[in-house]
Amino acid sequence: LKVRASNTLAGGLTMNGTILFDIQNNDFVLDSSLKGAPLLTIQGNDESLGGIQLNGTSNEYHGLTTITGTDVFANAEGTLGDRSITLVGGGLHIGYDYQSPTALLKIRGGDFRLSLDGDVTMADVVGVDENGNALFSLFDLAGPGPYSIDDLLAAFQLDEGLTGNGTLTLVGNTADSDIDGLLDEWENANFKNLTALPNGDPDGDGLSNLAEEVAGSDPNVFDAPDIEAPPIDPNPTPSDRAPAISAVTKDASRISLSFPVGTTFDVEHSEDLKT
Repeated sequence: LKVRASNTLAGGLTMNGTILFDIQNNDFVLDSSLKGAPLLTIQGNDESLGGIQLNGTSNEYHGLTTITGTDVFANAEGTLGDRSITLVGGGLHIGYDYQSPTALLKIRGGDFRLSLDGDVTMADVVGVDENGNALFSLFDLAGPGPYSIDDLLAAFQLDEGLTGNGTLTLVGNTADSDIDGLLDEWENANFKNLTALPNGDPDGDGLSNLAEEVAGSDPNVFDAPDIEAPPIDPNPTPSDRAPAISAVTKDASRISLSFPVGTTFDVEHSEDLKT
């Protein structure tokens, strides 16, 4: 999903699978209430330009979020979900009391920004390499806290990059020892080991392991979608080309459309529905 101009998106937004928000250098206001369990990457082209505001209160978002090259402002309760967040050369601004004792904040590289204007409780803050392997644990190095921003600056030996009036409390990471975003108990119960990946789909039903864990379904048993769409011509002529909808589900008055992996969208807007 490419944001080609500064925009606002409201309503409800359900996401699953692997999702990329490319906001480029624009300001994107997401007033939508988020749902689902995607592997979501929010990226920009320049850390000094653009950003995304998450304003829709939610208690049904369970995605793994990666932030790179832009700033994410989580302003409303639940907008970050309850799963791990990876920060890669970008900024994360938490403006509410975030409580998720199994979530990790994973930091890759030294160029990051973190702002806390709420009281944050999570499992741990860990440094990771490009392969996601742990390099350090703040909990192991300095204990559970609570940490003020000054405490965090001292712990990270930084002079800048951390701001806000909030606090950070760590409870320790006992639920996700391989820090892959899947809970150890669930991996062991379903695979007898910790080698499963969040984006894996061993039963081929289109639901990632992360989505299966959140839904409480069996990742080794195919789950058919609620309504199958008609077969899609894999090689349509240009005049026949249409969005490849793979599944349609209805929840009360809301209709959700599912698309194959690799589908790309451009977000554009019009003030008069003509231009």
